[in-house]
Amino acid sequence: EHRRAGGLPTVGLAYRLACSSSRTLLGEEGLGLLAEIADDAAPTDDDAVELHAEVAALASELGRHDEARERWLQIAQRRTDGLGEAMALLEASKAAYQLGQAEQAIDYIDRARRTEAPDELLALDLDGQQAAVHLWLERRTDIGRSLASDVGRRARALATRAHGVDGLDRRARRSYIN
Repeated sequence: EHRRAGGLPTVGLAYRLACSSSRTLLGEEGLGLLAEIADDAAPTDDDAVELHAEVAALASELGRHDEARERWLQIAQRRTDGLGEAMALLEASKAAYQLGQAEQAIDYIDRARRTEAPDELLALDLDGQQAAVHLWLERRTDIGRSLASDVGRRARALATRAHGVDGLDRRARRSYIN
């Protein structure tokens, strides 16, 4: 707030705050301020692009899934790389899931698949998300169980290839746990 009032750059500081392990302590007021800074930043600013993603993640953590979904969709539109777009759509699907919006959640998954980002972890995450939607929102347990079982098998194979969970990098470990 002081930097903004003084006309000083705020994106870098906002990004550091948004990445903090204690960021949820900022609450909804802090989320609002970070969102304003992200929205006011130049779209070409590299830190601003990352700030938008952290604001969307914080919105999810604070239970503001409607805001998170909208922000992830905006991020997906701004991404120029297929993987970045697909990952933003996956996060939008997770927010829609939290809102109980099965049709939208599946639509975002389908859109993410159409980016054709060749990534084993993304495919695993998308299938896991789709299994969750089938199981818990649509109550299509036969399809959901089958897909969840396949996802579990693939995740275990991933860990085996890495010589155990400890051999996985951060992103792969998160996919494995999910």
